[in-house]
Amino acid sequence: MRKALRKLGLPHSLNFHGIRRQVFVAPLATNSRQFLSGYENVLDYSCSDMESLFSHFKERWLLPRAGRNKSYRKFDPKTYLLWNK
Repeated sequence: MRKALRKLGLPHSLNFHGIRRQVFVAPLATNSRQFLSGYENVLDYSCSDMESLFSHFKERWLLPRAGRNKSYRKFDPKTYLLWNK
């Protein structure tokens, strides 16, 4: 997160907003690992279409987790506002 904030030109203080979060990474390009390791400069997105990627995500991760952990039902998006409007 620190590296991403720095690359985006955002302040490091955004790491400390008090919201518990998880970060998930999915290889959406054929050379994701090489790109993230700094060995390649351009991502190759020729691997899959979004429909098949989402289908895999839904079956492999989303539905099984939703079946085990029902806490998402209590989610209130208002509790995740970073800036009051």
